[in-house]
Amino acid sequence: MGRRDDLARLAQAGSCVLHGTAGVGKTALALHFGHEEAERFPDGQLYADLRGFAPGPPAAATEVLRGFLLALGVPEASIPPEESAMAATYRSAIAGRRLFILLDNVRNSAHARPLLPADGAGVVVITSRHRLDSLAAREGLPHIGLDLLSSADASALLTRRIGAEHTAAEPDAVTALVHACARLPLALCLVAARTAGEPGTQIAHIERELRDERSRLDNLALDETDTDLRAVFSWSVRALSSSAARLFRLTAVHRGPDLTLAAAASLLGAEESATRPLLRRLVSGALLEEHAPGRYRSHDLLRAYAAGLSAEERTEGEQARCRLFDHLLHTGLTANRRHARFRQGIDPGPPAAGTVIVSIADLAEANDWFRSERLNLIAAVTDAEQHGLDAYAWQLPWVLTTFLYRHGHWDDLTTVQTIAAAAAARVGDTPAQARAYRDLGRIAVRLGRYEDARDHHTEALRLCTESGDARGQAHSHYAVSLALERLAAYNDSLSHARRALELYETEGNDAWRAAGLNRLGSVLTMVGDHQAALAYCTEAYALLVALEDRYYQAHALASLGLIHHRTGSHDEAIGHYQACVGLWRDFGNRFEEATALHRLGDVRLSAGDRQAALQAWSRALQLLEELGHAEAETIRGKLSDVRLNDTC
Repeated sequence: MGRRDDLARLAQAGSCVLHGTAGVGKTALALHFGHEEAERFPDGQLYADLRGFAPGPPAAATEVLRGFLLALGVPEASIPPEESAMAATYRSAIAGRRLFILLDNVRNSAHARPLLPADGAGVVVITSRHRLDSLAAREGLPHIGLDLLSSADASALLTRRIGAEHTAAEPDAVTALVHACARLPLALCLVAARTAGEPGTQIAHIERELRDERSRLDNLALDETDTDLRAVFSWSVRALSSSAARLFRLTAVHRGPDLTLAAAASLLGAEESATRPLLRRLVSGALLEEHAPGRYRSHDLLRAYAAGLSAEERTEGEQARCRLFDHLLHTGLTANRRHARFRQGIDPGPPAAGTVIVSIADLAEANDWFRSERLNLIAAVTDAEQHGLDAYAWQLPWVLTTFLYRHGHWDDLTTVQTIAAAAAARVGDTPAQARAYRDLGRIAVRLGRYEDARDHHTEALRLCTESGDARGQAHSHYAVSLALERLAAYNDSLSHARRALELYETEGNDAWRAAGLNRLGSVLTMVGDHQAALAYCTEAYALLVALEDRYYQAHALASLGLIHHRTGSHDEAIGHYQACVGLWRDFGNRFEEATALHRLGDVRLSAGDRQAALQAWSRALQLLEELGHAEAETIRGKLSDVRLNDTC
C-alpha cells in the first residue's frame, strides 16, 4: 500500500476530511485505514459513495441515511421519510457505538453535513476533491491533504501490480513511466492493468507511448468510464463555475512549472482581485496546488487534460498566451532596469489589454522576481518559438540576459539566445540578431570558449556594420576586444578597444564612454603600458562613481586592481579588489566575485601573505564549484601548490 505516513496521520486525526486531486488514492487509503484499524471499530463500518464527482446526480442525503439505517438494523417501517427526522434517527442509532464511517466522494460541506454522527459517535472520514473548510470551521473536522505518491511508493505500486521480475528487468523504464504517470495512483494502476492485459508487453514500450503529452491521456484510457482519466478529471471541472473552469482551461497555456496570481490574472485578462478567489476554488477542488505562498501548479496529467480543453478554444488560448508573454516581458523589462540602468533598452510596444504588470521597486525585488520566474521565462521563450511568435522569442531572452549572465545560468542563457538569434533573423530584425550573437559571445567568454566568443562577436559586428548601426558596432568592437584579449591577441584586441571608445564618444553617453575607457585600459596593461592604462581606468571609475553605476564600478575596480598588482602597488591592488568583491557580492554575481577573489589571492601571495591568499582562493573555489566552472581547477592547483610548499 505504501503511504505509511498518511496512514499515521489518519490514525492520529480520527474524524477528518481527506482531500486531494482526482485519482490520488483517497478512497483506497481510507478503506485501507478502516481495514488496518478494524479492531478500533468493534461495532462495524459504514461506507457510502456520495457520487459528488461522478456522472449523474450526487447521492441524496436521504438515500445514504436510509442505507445506513438499514445496515444498522433499523426496520424499514421505522425509518421516517423526512431528511431531518431520518438524520435524528441515524444519530440515535449510532450513539455510543464505536463505528468507522466512510463518506466517500463528497461534493461539498452541505453534502456531508446531514450524515455526520454526533460528537463521540465513532470515527468519520470524508473523502473529497475539495478541502471542505467549513466543516473544519463549524464541526471542527481537521483536513488532511493527500499528495501524489513519492517516487519510491509509485515504483513499489507498479512492482506489486506488474511483478518484481518484470519491473526489475526494466528499472530505467519504470522510473520514466512513474514520471509520465505523474506519480498518480490511478494512472499507475491503469498502466499496470494494461500490462497485465497484454502479456509480453515491455514497460519501455508503454513509457514511449506516454511521452507525447498530446496523446498521453488516450494511452491511459480503458473501457470503463470510472477509470478513464479524462472522465475522472471532467467530473472535477464540471463542479466549477464557468470562470473557474475557464481559468483551469487556460492554465495549460502557461508552460512553466508554476504560475503566480499576476500570471493567472493575465491569462484571464482580469483583475487580480477577481482572479484570487478563482485560484482558491481550483486549489480547493484539487485542480491546482499552492505549493509555495502565492505560487500554483498542477501535475502533468491534469495539465494534459487542461491542454486538451484549451485546444478546443484555440482563439481564447492564443490571446491568453500573448497576455501571459506580455506579463513576463513587461514585468521583466522593469526588473531589468533595476539591474542595468544604462543598458540599451528595447521597445516591444504596449502590452495587450488585460495584462497584469508587477511593480519592481529595487534591485532586491528584481533579483527575487527573476529567481522565482526564471524557469517560467525560459519555458515562455521555447513556447514562443514553437508557436511562431518570433517577436516574443527574441524579446523575452533580452529580458532574461542580464540576470542569467550575472548569476551564472550560462547554459540557460545559451539556450534562449540561440532561439533569439534565429527568431530575430526570421523577422529581419538585424539589431536584435546582433544583440543575440553578442550575448552568445559573452557566454562563451565566461565558459572559456574564446574562439567561439570571437566568432559570435565578429558576426555581430558584421551585422551591425552592414546595417549602419554605430552603437551596435561600438558594443561589438568592445566584445571582440574582450574575446581577443582572452586569446592573448593583444594588439588586435587593442585595435578593437580603441575603435569601441571612438564610437562610444560619438554617442555622447558617459556610461558607455566609461565602459570603453575601462576596456582600453585593461588591454593596455596587458601590453605593458601601465601608465596609460591607469589613466584610462581611473577616468572610467570617476565617471562611473558620478553616474552611481555600481555594477561597472566593480569592473573598473577590477581593472585598477590588476594594474596596481602588475606595478607592485600591492596595498592599492588589495584595496581595489576587496571593494570589487563587495560589489559583486551585493549584486549576487558569483562568477565575478570568484574572479575578484582569485585575483585578490594572487595579490596577497605576491605581498607575502600566504594565509590570506589561501582564504581568498578557497572562497573563490567554493563559488566556482557551485557554478560548475572549469576555472575551479586552476584555483585548486594554486591551493595545492601553496599548501605543498608550506609543508616542505
